[in-house]
Amino acid sequence: MLFSPASFALTLFLLSSATAVPVPDAAAYSDLVVRAPITPALRGAALNVAKQIKNKLRPQPNQAVFWSGMKIGQNGKTTSVKADAQKYAKANGKETINQALAKNNIKIPSPSQNPASSRLWDFASKAWALRSKGETNAIVGDTRPGSVYNRIEKPTLIKNPKVNKIVEHDMNKGTSSIVHQKKT
Repeated sequence: MLFSPASFALTLFLLSSATAVPVPDAAAYSDLVVRAPITPALRGAALNVAKQIKNKLRPQPNQAVFWSGMKIGQNGKTTSVKADAQKYAKANGKETINQALAKNNIKIPSPSQNPASSRLWDFASKAWALRSKGETNAIVGDTRPGSVYNRIEKPTLIKNPKVNKIVEHDMNKGTSSIVHQKKT
């Protein structure tokens, strides 16, 4: 006999335990996302978009608005806070990254159009946060730890010497709070 019944049972137990281990949400950890191969044409298109971001995406002082997360809508369904951020920005003479991209005619392709899409969004978000000045505002809801705001934008804003205040407006709680302020 090749295996004893005990060693066979132990092997099956170990294999079943390994397959029962929970797999983390890949969206929360961008380094776990398997990137699709990119053709030279798609790479060139992505580089062109990155060049536009580098040359055109520049928020004015005290005007950068960030957004991240979900809220419970009036109908009881979960919805993105993106529309709240755009409404807040427009009402206060400010601008979200989406509004700035549209104003500058910069179109980041969807992931189905170009596998570099998520990297372009990360690049644009980092540029938006690095170039922000003065007071910035973030419209937030329930955010994932691996969200672009938590992973890229907020840490970059905190390190940015030209940003003196970050105010988060929580759409679920209806509160606003200063989450970072430089000492004067």
